[in-house]
Amino acid sequence: ALDSNTTGSNNTAIGADTLGANITASNNTAVGQGALFNNTASNNTAIGKDSLVANTSGTQNVAVGGGAGGNNQTGNYNLYLGQDAGINATGSTNTFVGQASGSAVTTGSKNTILGRYNGNQGGLDIRTSSNNIVLSDGDGNPRVHVDTNGMTTFEKSVLLEEGTLTDGATISWDVRNDPVAKVTLGGNRTLSAPSNAAGSGQFISLLVNQDGTGSRTVTWNAVYEFASDTAPTLTSSASKGDLFVFRYNGTKWLEVGRNQALTLS
Repeated sequence: ALDSNTTGSNNTAIGADTLGANITASNNTAVGQGALFNNTASNNTAIGKDSLVANTSGTQNVAVGGGAGGNNQTGNYNLYLGQDAGINATGSTNTFVGQASGSAVTTGSKNTILGRYNGNQGGLDIRTSSNNIVLSDGDGNPRVHVDTNGMTTFEKSVLLEEGTLTDGATISWDVRNDPVAKVTLGGNRTLSAPSNAAGSGQFISLLVNQDGTGSRTVTWNAVYEFASDTAPTLTSSASKGDLFVFRYNGTKWLEVGRNQALTLS
C-alpha cells in the first residue's frame, strides 16, 4: 500500500497494492487489493478489489465494488456502485448503480444507469453514447430510457390511474394529482377552474356521470374553452356518462374530444 508515495498527503490505503503507483497525489481513499493501483491523481475513492485499478489521471471518481470502474484511466467525476459497475467505461460524469451496471459501456459519458442494465441489452445500445438515462429491472432489461435528445421511451404502456372527484355544489379538480378523473353528479353543479396544472401542453380527461336520478347540469368555469364558445349540454339520462378531453395552452383548457351518452356498465 502506497509503496511509491513521496509527497502525496491525506491518502488512505488498505490492502495489498492499493495506491501502489501514487507518488504526489493527495486526498485518495483505496480499500481492497489493487484499488487505485495505478493512480497518480487526487480526490478519488475506490472500495473493492481492483476498483479503479487502471485509473491514472482521472480525478474525483468514486467506485464501490470489486472491479468497479476498473478500466477508467482519465475519466473524471464518475460514480460506480456495484460489483463490475462501469468496469469498461473510460468516459466522464457517468453514474452507474447496480451489479454490472454499465459494464458494457466504453467511451460514453454523462450517462446515468440505475439497475443491472449493462449498456447493451434489450435492444438498447448506449455503449459509446452520452447523456442517456436508463432505469432497468433486476435482469438488466431497460424499462425507461431518456435518450441524448431528451426523448423518453417506456418499454410498456403508462397507466394514469383514474381519480374520483368529490361531488358538491362546486367541484374542484387538481389536474396534477388526477389528470384522468371522474365525478358522479348528485345535483346541478359548478365545475371550478382546474388547479395545479403541470404546464402548457398537458392533456386531461373527465368522465361526468349522471346519478340514478339524472338530468343534472354542469356550469363550466370560463377557462374551459369549447367550440364556438358554446358549452355542451350533458346527457340527461340517469346513470349515463359524458367523457371530455382537454389540452392546456397556458391560459385556457381547450376541448379536443367529447363522447356522450355512454353506458358505463
